[in-house]
Amino acid sequence: MSVRQALHLAWQHFQAGRLQPAEQLYLQILQAEPHQIDALHLLGVIAGQTGRLDLAIDYLQAVLRLQPDLAAAHGNLGNVYSAQRNLLAALGCYAEAVRLQPDSALAHNNLGNALRELGRLDEAVAHLQQAVCLQPGSAAAQHNLGLALQAQGRLDEAEPNRADAHFDLGNALLADGQRYYHLCVLE
Repeated sequence: MSVRQALHLAWQHFQAGRLQPAEQLYLQILQAEPHQIDALHLLGVIAGQTGRLDLAIDYLQAVLRLQPDLAAAHGNLGNVYSAQRNLLAALGCYAEAVRLQPDSALAHNNLGNALRELGRLDEAVAHLQQAVCLQPGSAAAQHNLGLALQAQGRLDEAEPNRADAHFDLGNALLADGQRYYHLCVLE
């Protein structure tokens, strides 16, 4: 099997959630081509998804040494740092992903969410609004924007149009001693 065929098969395994066979194929690819970016990148993602965070960092940093302008690798490294609760390192990775790919809703959402968790709410709202503008159907961006607006006390603006966001806002209002009555139309 050629490297190209192995990459294709490994990607199919990865997309289907069969991480172990995907990982084995990516490792075999690295034996043939030690600097194969896609294999290193997906090994980093798989390691992160399976809780081997230090290994994930090693793979993703190797990718970035070979291709420092790969926005997805910066974003995925940010995800690993976020999973470690190293929010400042995650923030740096997400900011670089946004710099490299300013039209990525996912990059803005990740950066905005990290900023929100760090209490930098004005910046968080700006990036989350950008994420929603870039991808209006992004439930995650809408949810995170609602949480950031809620944290700023901007409850009227935080009013969501999704059930889980309604639930979060309702809980926040109850915690604040307010009652929240709203007719919710689920799409």
